[in-house]
Amino acid sequence: MDINKVLEQLDSISGEDGGRKTEEFLKDKIKEAGDEGDLSSELTLVNELIGFLRYMGKFTDAQAVIGDARRLCEDMGITGTVSHATTLLNIATLERAMGRHEESLKDYEQVQDIYDRVLAPDDYLYAALYNNMSLLYQETGDHEKSALCLKKAIPIISNYDDKRIEQAISRTNLAQTCLMLGRLDEAEAELISAEDIFEKDGGNEFHYPGCLNAIADLKMRKGDLKGAVNYYTKALGLLELKVGRDNPGYIAVSENLAEAEKMLKVSGGIDKEISGMELARRFYKEYGQAMIHEGFAEYEDRITAGLVGRGSQCYGFDDPLSRDHDFGPDFCIWLDDDLYDEIGDKLQEAYDRLPAEFMGFSRVTVIPPDGKRAGVMRTWEFYARILDVSEEFLLSYIDIFCKRRHLCEEDKKPEPGITAGVEAGRVEEECNRMELAFFGTVDEANLSQCTNGEIFKEGTGDFARIREGLKYYPDHIWKRKIAQELHYSAQMGQYNYVRMLKRGEKVASEIALSGYMEHTMKLVYLLNRKYAPYYKWLHRGMADLEKAAVIMDIFNAVYDMPKGDERIRMTTEIVAAIIIEELEKLNMTGGVPKEEKFLDVYSRII
Repeated sequence: MDINKVLEQLDSISGEDGGRKTEEFLKDKIKEAGDEGDLSSELTLVNELIGFLRYMGKFTDAQAVIGDARRLCEDMGITGTVSHATTLLNIATLERAMGRHEESLKDYEQVQDIYDRVLAPDDYLYAALYNNMSLLYQETGDHEKSALCLKKAIPIISNYDDKRIEQAISRTNLAQTCLMLGRLDEAEAELISAEDIFEKDGGNEFHYPGCLNAIADLKMRKGDLKGAVNYYTKALGLLELKVGRDNPGYIAVSENLAEAEKMLKVSGGIDKEISGMELARRFYKEYGQAMIHEGFAEYEDRITAGLVGRGSQCYGFDDPLSRDHDFGPDFCIWLDDDLYDEIGDKLQEAYDRLPAEFMGFSRVTVIPPDGKRAGVMRTWEFYARILDVSEEFLLSYIDIFCKRRHLCEEDKKPEPGITAGVEAGRVEEECNRMELAFFGTVDEANLSQCTNGEIFKEGTGDFARIREGLKYYPDHIWKRKIAQELHYSAQMGQYNYVRMLKRGEKVASEIALSGYMEHTMKLVYLLNRKYAPYYKWLHRGMADLEKAAVIMDIFNAVYDMPKGDERIRMTTEIVAAIIIEELEKLNMTGGVPKEEKFLDVYSRII
């Protein structure tokens, strides 16, 4: 049999009939090769059939075809060769498509064993193997291993100029894995490269619809519903031409498109990529600014407006999931008590008359259980409510803050004199006592909510003075907090986590591990001189930090490790080393030997 001619004929067959003609052709030619005793051609065509069945999702005869492929390898005496590995790779990939993951992994591992014995480490065949193993790990939910395989494959593929399409496929697969891991920026970068390669190739390659579908998935995650619909539609058109409407891939993308269109219809066709802060800022500039200037001009310089407080949009953390509650075009207006008594009700009435909808979003009309988050508010009441303290207690602290600031200014004057020095010492003691009482009472997450967000218009009232007073801990409080979190991090992670495991106290060990992560993340915020937010944003917020921010990725890895994995204990020591390095930069190690990694030791000297 002239196998090259047969393969040319195979390539010329159209797939518009759902692959029926292709399947019939392959089966006829396999029988013909078998009748002729041409085992080499028969194996080549069986491999082609395996690939065809996988792509078309036709698994009825798959097991018999797999058996034929294994038999042919034995009959030809090619066990342990690259040809044998190629066939095993095709078999494993078909098994993966059939959902037979354990058998698939065993065959992939056998392929790798053969490659390790006969190939150079940078041989292109490794890339194909890593790509396929990545897909298997992706389907079994082990996305970290999936990403690792792809990151091994892409550098190998990139060395081959004639493998640009394969590079695009690998980058698409990596992007899909990154989407699973929530790494949207990394996914976007890979998809931009992949789409560019596919487009330059003409946009007709079989795997291009998969890239388009991944781009649509990314746009869905980012709230760009119009973009998602466009890309799902484009992917669907190509899939219909290549595999027909009965193909599982076509059906899956069709379902994705229907869901995107449904969400777009519900949203009124609005592009929801805008952040909550940007929406509030635009609403204020479009309507709020004129409302204040035209209706309350004589009070304008005393009014402060912006968006601060509770809610993910105040941190810039909001995403499409955030929009099912307390999300809309609203902003805050803060007034001192005397001004509120004079114009508060009228200003609120004017605020309520602003458009009920803006840029396709409805304004929030239900007040949450924890109190009003937008509209006209009394400044002191707003801060006291978030901090969960009385207005009197807050006022006492702000007075002390102003005293300390005045004291600092006096210190800068030349030769303040003995009497001034004694008075300064008394004020210093008074400030320290009040600061200890205040910051020992208020929760750090509440302090974070008081200092987040954005001011759109700054007035002359007390708002800015209070915000400045709450900006961050005084140094002596900051150091106490660092010592406290060092202690908790060491006790929970470096000490009790391991002891609980040794005792077989699995639940207690997980509690210790969770507490260790929480206190270590709070410690990282302290090292960056930033308040730690509410627990659900504690990890997310680390992406915006500079010092020791790599701990965010380390904790992602810990989360993916099996419970009780020895590597978890090892990561606590890695994290400790990172923390100690930052303490050294702050001159907070107190001469402790560098080899000391138990963080509690450092907590005692700060």
